[in-house]
Amino acid sequence: MGSRDHSSTARYVFALGLDVEAPEANKGVAFASDVRAAFGELSDELGVAITCRVGLSAGQVVQGIVGSDRMAFTVWGVPLNDATDLSMASAPDEIVVDAAVAGRLDDEWSLEPMDELVDISGGRLDGWRIVGRATVNQS
Repeated sequence: MGSRDHSSTARYVFALGLDVEAPEANKGVAFASDVRAAFGELSDELGVAITCRVGLSAGQVVQGIVGSDRMAFTVWGVPLNDATDLSMASAPDEIVVDAAVAGRLDDEWSLEPMDELVDISGGRLDGWRIVGRATVNQS
C-alpha cells in the first residue's frame, strides 16, 4: 500500500465514504463538477487562468493522525495513489475516474474511455473522462 501527502499548495484530497448501495460515486463526481465550475467562475471574475485536474478512485484506505510534535491527519492507500495518477493524466479542467468509480455511476454522467494509462508504479490503470451530464432524449 503506497502513500501520498494529503495536500500541498497545488493538490487537495477530498475523501468521502463510498457505500456500494448508495449514490456516493455520483455525489463525488457532482462535487468535482461543482468545484470545476467554481474555478471557472473565479477565473472569469479575476481575469486569470485558474484550472483544476480531478482524479477520482474508490477503494479501501487507512486514515489517521501521524506525528507527535506536529500532528497531521493523513490518508494512505491505493485509491489515493490512483486518484493522484488519474489527475496527473487528465487535461486541465478534466475529471477522470477509475473503474471502481465508473462502475458505480448511474446514467446521469457521460463517460469516455481514455487510452491505457500507467500508474506511478508502472502498473496499468483504466480511466474514463467525465464528458458531462448525460442528456435525456425525449421523444
